[in-house]
Amino acid sequence: MWLPNAPRRVRINEVSVRDGFQIEPEFIPTEQKIALIDRLSETGLARIEITSFVSPKAIPNLRDAQAVAKSIRRHPGVVYTALVPNARGCERALECDMDEINLVMSASETHNLANMRMTCEQSLEQFRSVMQLARSGDLAVSGCVATAFGCPFEGEIAPEQVKWAASRYLELGMDSITLADTTGMADPRQVSELVEAFLGWFPGVPLTLHFHNTRGMGLANVLAGLAAGVNSFDASLGGLGGCPCAGRDREHLHGRSCAHAGGVRHRHRCRLGPAAWRGARAASAGRTRHFRAGGQGRQEHRPPSRAGLGRREINAHQPAETQGETPS
Repeated sequence: MWLPNAPRRVRINEVSVRDGFQIEPEFIPTEQKIALIDRLSETGLARIEITSFVSPKAIPNLRDAQAVAKSIRRHPGVVYTALVPNARGCERALECDMDEINLVMSASETHNLANMRMTCEQSLEQFRSVMQLARSGDLAVSGCVATAFGCPFEGEIAPEQVKWAASRYLELGMDSITLADTTGMADPRQVSELVEAFLGWFPGVPLTLHFHNTRGMGLANVLAGLAAGVNSFDASLGGLGGCPCAGRDREHLHGRSCAHAGGVRHRHRCRLGPAAWRGARAASAGRTRHFRAGGQGRQEHRPPSRAGLGRREINAHQPAETQGETPS
């Protein structure tokens, strides 16, 4: 049997409304967000990340978080989740009757400073108060380990760093873990090795994988995750989104390759010959079918690359009220 360890059923978690819309140059009208979430709710998705309860100063595009959360039609069987940066964000999530919240910390200290404006230990200290509130309201909590497969600042991330971050999450009482390839640096061999290690370290802990397609390896990495036995994956409608502080490395699952150097690294790690490498890249970067948000027609297209977008500058003097509120 092909992929004998692959699960019989797979959960797809949609993140475009949060991860995608947060970095769009123009504000997406609230009613359009609500309409899109309502349509996504009818597609069989397991989970939809609908917004982030952050300060409007940090992410102006998500300033309507509570209006969106209170206006969508809740579909039975769909978990509605939101990113929460701090205790105030958790309070807002509870007010909106969210099913789950998502907390994010990077395995990379440098990336956490750039993304959250605090050290990893400071993030964990903030999460303690969030967990107390979540438990008082019977709110499920998922912990995301960003840059689990590589960091745009530090390079390769040792598996021990990922283990440390996940261990701290579980010590705080989080219910599940997501390993995020925040800037598309992962390759299938690395995915297989890290997932195998994770399942050995934390047997029985629900695991989700979050990949980007920056270097054309997104679908190949999903296949590696399936082969290793993972049954839950994040995805983003139209490939929207990415980490605001990641610079050029921020495409989701069907953007085109934008870094030849990364491809050389992947080819070396996967031990592929030139012909096999070209075939894997072509398969992963294939055209994607999706529904347009504003109409009923099915449309097949290759979306434009977002690789040319400039990096958002890291503001060392960010106001205190928005510290820890820049989402991954």
